[in-house]
Amino acid sequence: MRLRIALFALAIGLTAPASAEAATNQGRCAKKGSRTVLSGRQARVYRTPGVLARLHGCLYRTGRSFYLGGDDCKAPQGKLTYLRLAGTHVAYLTTSCPPPGEVTFTSVAVASLRKGRRREFGPYLARSPPSYPCFPYEPCSLGAGFNDVTALELKPNGSIAWIGRRRGRYRPTSPFEEVPYTLYEVRKAERFGDSVLLDSGADIDPGSLRLGKGRTTVSWTRGGVESSAPLR
Repeated sequence: MRLRIALFALAIGLTAPASAEAATNQGRCAKKGSRTVLSGRQARVYRTPGVLARLHGCLYRTGRSFYLGGDDCKAPQGKLTYLRLAGTHVAYLTTSCPPPGEVTFTSVAVASLRKGRRREFGPYLARSPPSYPCFPYEPCSLGAGFNDVTALELKPNGSIAWIGRRRGRYRPTSPFEEVPYTLYEVRKAERFGDSVLLDSGADIDPGSLRLGKGRTTVSWTRGGVESSAPLR
């Protein structure tokens, strides 16, 4: 009985300093008045109060905050959505807010909270696909279009994959006929690498993107058939 008590006390003594250290580290990122958006073992994403809310990422170990963007189009980096946190990296979308009638673009970004660096990819799908027939002397894409992302996956090392979507209208045979179209792209950007196109088409399932077991592959579904690619 005494042996069990002694072992229990020893276990508490070993875990308490680690817990205290973890709490101290997280306390470095507990900015006054902020609200947590995402949190993990190594970092926190928080929103600051005010008329123009700002989003920051903070690494517990250093307590250093990194500005990501804002909740609206007035923020310097644009409007942020679809945030993902993994390890010391944050992935998110930045969306432009153009005047009515102009094309809306979305870019994918990944930030390293440890190095304080950001990589941006896009915008993509900015034009209607050239494979669509167009009425002679008429532009393929008509008026305002919409460009966004329907799925986003992030690995702790900063590698990302996403599905982009472009919606618009075109004139296939007549200047009086306008037909809507939707096109999807599956892309990846591995650590330190550029964006790579994995697949494209109108029949890609927009929410089918998944990281495989071990996070070494990414998969998606097109026409009911699953495809995959390595994600290092």
